[in-house]
Amino acid sequence: MGLCAEGEGRREDLFAFLTIEPNAEVGAVHPKAMPVILTKPEGWAT
Repeated sequence: MGLCAEGEGRREDLFAFLTIEPNAEVGAVHPKAMPVILTKPEGWAT
């Protein structure tokens, strides 16, 4: 999936990492944040 401005004729693939506060298991290794895994469209299509 990519975004293309009309008439430009090129494609840009865009990605992002969403993070949340870590749970106890991840926090022991990485106390700042952990990635969010969104598996259903309701989680990201808003």
